[in-house]
Formats: sequence, C-alpha cells, structure tokens
Amino acid sequence: MGTYNLRPLILMQDNPCPNRLGDGLRLQDVADTVAGAAVGNEGPFTIGVFGPWGTGKTSLLNLAREMVDGYGQDSTVTVWFNAWQHEREPEPLFALIAAIVNAIRKSDSKAQTKAEILEKIKAAIVAIATSMKIKAIPGLEVDFAKLIDAYQDLEDANKILPFELAYADAYEMLTDVSKNGQFKIVVFIDDLDRCDPEKAVHLLESIKLILNQRGFVFVLALADNVVTKYLQYVYTDKFKLDPERQWGESYLEKIVNLPVRVPSHRAVFVKYARDQVVKLAARHELWKPAPGNRTLVETEEQVRGSLFIESVSAEGQLVANTAKAGEFSPELFTLASIYEPLASGANYNPRQFVRLANSYLVKARLWQSQQDLASSDALILATDAILEARLSPDELQTLADDDDLCGQTFKVLAGTIKPPKGESEGGAADPRLALMTRVVRMLSDPAFKPLVDALSEHSKDNWFTDGDKRKAVRRVAASQGAVAAALSLHPEIEREIRRELKLDDDVVVSQSHCDAIEELKLASVGLGTEDMQALATRFRNLKRLHLEYNKIGDTGVETLAGSARLSNLTLLWLTDCGLTAAGVGFLANSAYLKNLERLGLAQNGVETSGMVSIANSANFGELRALNLHECGLKDADIRTLADSKGFPKLEYIQVRGNDVSKEMLGRVKSKFPGIEIDR
Repeated sequence: MGTYNLRPLILMQDNPCPNRLGDGLRLQDVADTVAGAAVGNEGPFTIGVFGPWGTGKTSLLNLAREMVDGYGQDSTVTVWFNAWQHEREPEPLFALIAAIVNAIRKSDSKAQTKAEILEKIKAAIVAIATSMKIKAIPGLEVDFAKLIDAYQDLEDANKILPFELAYADAYEMLTDVSKNGQFKIVVFIDDLDRCDPEKAVHLLESIKLILNQRGFVFVLALADNVVTKYLQYVYTDKFKLDPERQWGESYLEKIVNLPVRVPSHRAVFVKYARDQVVKLAARHELWKPAPGNRTLVETEEQVRGSLFIESVSAEGQLVANTAKAGEFSPELFTLASIYEPLASGANYNPRQFVRLANSYLVKARLWQSQQDLASSDALILATDAILEARLSPDELQTLADDDDLCGQTFKVLAGTIKPPKGESEGGAADPRLALMTRVVRMLSDPAFKPLVDALSEHSKDNWFTDGDKRKAVRRVAASQGAVAAALSLHPEIEREIRRELKLDDDVVVSQSHCDAIEELKLASVGLGTEDMQALATRFRNLKRLHLEYNKIGDTGVETLAGSARLSNLTLLWLTDCGLTAAGVGFLANSAYLKNLERLGLAQNGVETSGMVSIANSANFGELRALNLHECGLKDADIRTLADSKGFPKLEYIQVRGNDVSKEMLGRVKSKFPGIEIDR
C-alpha cells in the first residue's frame, strides 16, 4: 500500500479551563466570590451559579474549587460531582454520597477525624434510607429505601449502625458532622442542567431533605431556565395549580441562598478568541511559549516570539507569519486574520465561538480542494459560517441565490439606502424583504460591529457583494454538511453518547458508538436546525428522541422526517421546538416515521392546517399517545381528529391549554373508546 501525505485538520477544543492559569474569560473575581461564600458560611448553604450553556459555568466552578482547596483549612473537604454522568443511576443521591465519602477518605485530615466523620455520615444516611419516603413536590418522590438496595462497600458493613435507628437521630448525626467547626464539606455539582429536568429536580430534593445540614455547602452550576420551565410545567399543567404564579423561580429561591450569574464576556471576548487561535497554533507546533512561562498567552512579547504569529497590531489583532505558517496550514493562517469577526458572531459565548471557528476551518479546508485560499476569501468563509449558524438552511440558500437581495441587504447594512417596506405591491408580506429585515436586524446588533466593519472594508468582495464566490462557498457548504457529520457532533449530542455508553473522555466517538444508541435525551441543550443533519444520518438504531425546547424549526423537522435511518423511532418529543403547521405536515407525511408510538407537539403552532395534516395521515397506525398542549387549537381542529379514519391504537391525548369544549372532547371519546384525555 502506498503512502498518503495527509495534512491533519486540527480543530479547537471545547474544554473548560482547569485552573486560574487558563482563565481566559477572566472569571477569577466571580470565582473568588463563590469560593469566599463557600468557606465563609458554616452551612447549610447553597450557591447557585447560573448561566446559559457554553458561557463558562464549569470553568467558574473549577476556579472556585481550586481557591477553596488552596485556602489552607485542614477541616474543609471539597467534592466534585457531575450530575449528568450519574443521571441513569437508580438513586443519584447514592452516587453523590459515595463521592462525598471518597473525598473525605482522600483528604489530608487526621485519620481519626476522618473515621469519625465517615461513621456519622454512613449511620445517618442508612437511618434515613430505612425510615422515609418523601413527596416534597407533587409527583416527585424521593425514595431513600433505594439507597439500601444500592448500598455497597462504603466501609466495613459490620460497622454500619442498625437499620432501625430513629430518623430524628439521623439528622442529629449529620449535624454533628461539623459540630463546633470540626468539619466542612463543600460540594460542587456540575452539569445539573444537562440531566433530564425531572432527574435534576429529584436530586435537588434529595439534597434539600438529607444533606441540608450544618457543615454542608453546595455549589450548583445550572442553566436556571431549564429547571424553572420544567417546574412551571409540573405545577401548572400536571397538577393544575395557579398558572400565574412563578412556581419554578419560587422553588429555586427556596433552594439557593446565593445566586451568582456568569458575567458577560463582552469586555474580554476578543482577547479570549485571540488566545484560542494561538492555542490552536501551539497544537500545530507552530508556536511554543517561552521557557519559564506557565501560561500559554499572557503578554504581547510572547505572541511576537511565536513561530506562527509575527506580531500584534496596535488594535490587538494578530499578524500571521506568512512564510512559516501559510504553507503548513493555510486555513489556520487565515483564521488569524478573521477571528475577531467570528467572535462577534458568537454572541460572547465561548462554546459558540469554538463551533464557528471549527466551521470556518472545515470550510477553508474544503475551499482549498477547489481553489487557492487567499486572504480575501477568509472573510467570505467566516461570514458564511456566521450566517449558517443563525439562519435556517432554506433561508440561507434563498439569500445566497438572490444577487439583488444580497446587494440590497449590504447597502442597508452600510447605511447607503434606507430599508424598503416589507410589503409587495398587493399589500401582502414579501418573504424576500422579510428575510432581508431579519438579516439586517441581526447584524445591526452592536455585537456584530467587527463583522460589519470588516464587510464595509471589503465592500466589493464580501459575501453579500461577490456573487460568484458566495455561490462557490455555498457549494463548499453542501460538501461540509456531509463532512461535518463525519468530523464532529454538537458537543451536547456527543456528551449524551458518552453518558449513555459510559465512554471515557479520551475515547473518540465513532460511527459504531452512534449505531449503538437507542435513546437520546437532548431537551434544552441549544440544538439548532443545522444539528438535525447529524441526527438524521448517524443514528440508524435510534428509538427514542427527546428534543424539547430546542429551536430546530420546520426545516429541522423536515430533515428528521426525511431520514430513512430514523425509521425505528417509537418516541419523538418536540415540545416548544418552533414548529408551525408546515413542520407538522412534514411529520404527518413522512414515509419513515410509521413506527411512532408517542409524539409530543406541545407548545408549537400546530393550528388548523397542522391538525388536518395529522388527521389525514395514513402513517400514524402505531401512535398511542399524542401531546397537543398549547397548540392553538379549537373545537373545529379537534373535530378533524375525531372524524379521522386513522389512529387505531390511540390511547392518550393531551389538549390542555387549547380552546376545546367538553362536548368536543366527548366526541373524541366516542371515536376512541377507552382513550384518556388530559385537559
């Protein structure tokens, strides 16, 4: 076999910073506050670190834990617990307790002290486990007897106190863990918001009821809107409590003593993006820090001394070393010139920047297979990556194919013409102008100023004004769709695969891993339309797919509905995914989703035409449960279902939040004897 001169395509990594030396987002001051509150309050005390996905919550927790560990108090033990990795445990609290016990064992405290604390924790937990089953939230049971079933080798079983130990004594034991300042346990819980919301709340309840004791401090990282949305649903939809009350927010206020939000990265984000480029160059071995420097990029002198970066301009921009970098890695070389416009498209979100930069690197590599990659092409490729992340595939292709629309859009952005009115001659809304308005509104946000400034500097050869290159980039993007599925998955999809299959971090997720997956729980993880291609092409044995609260839209659903690989799906949950009647039509007319047994369309714009598509579909012969909560339906819409000749196995339908009369529901019951209707 001959040799092949393969040039590695090294992409950016989406890893949290492990310590203060890697704090490119300047989270140290906030972490200091979190750590100070953890050591300054004896507990019980709970700190909530709130922020959207990808904004640096894990990095902040890493920094705070490092500070607490370095505080020098022999009586303080820190515990790290990744809730998402233990979501499938029969009782996640048991895994948390095991993590606490292991951390105490490994601590530097005196052996006698550790032994005493371990005994008290074990005795207390076992006592509680044998004496209580609690319902703190309607429908959410905390069954501590399961701890006994799972209880294995925390210590010599002969030393565990008898199961009949009184419940009151158990609480006294836990309180005694740190009596008189003897011991403090600071527990950092990460990725709570990646868990199924019900599991996340279950763990919160367990913590509140069992470990809410003196000496215990919890630091929770989560996207709080995920938990509050779920709790609002539990209280108002499931248990019919007052919908006007903010149940989710009230719950978190009772759990969390100190809420801390991850700050905006606006002020430091350009430098952060620059640092990521130089780190990538270091992985290419084009740059190495000077001897004795522990940080990778800290001073301009270090950057100037690199093999890849020639210098830093007065504005802080990187100036690439053409002679040494261009030949080895043209895509990385050009990335140095356009990282700032890319950063502007990431909305100051580190994870989004990594995704945009990687998208650019893939586009640039594919571009080189067709023509040379000139510096002037970099901005066109970067603009395409940004628009691809913000628009649906149909919207982007419509814009790219229309030279006049692109030219008009750029002129409005540049301020040379006023925005046209959004109506056609007949007075109806003009979809072309509506698309222009959306793009202009998006790019007029101050966050996009670096991109708009760069477009203005290249007014004759940018994505909007150079039609030939714009269309060439779109042809590259068509290839990228297939390549991207092979190269990488959305980080949250990959993490779910790792959790489901219990893969170590150093294992590369391959197609064989995707083939082994039967269920993906991806509710509220920030997926977009572009991520549906990977789901549609890589998971041929998938049976249950949860996509609640991801804005995938009609185009994303069309991608799923048109995939023969998804023909094994029995459950598809699409609550609040931005669907209209058109998206519902794609599902109803799919030739591949005939095995669906449970379909969730809650909080989407199903409306009349969507219900007509459902009622007239011949593809729902296996459907047993249909969720139509808050879909804008009226009696006439439900009548189409009652008059349908399909749905021979329908057993359950939810129509809560729609304007449907009891008489119409009676008609549905007559059509489907024995059906359960949740209204």
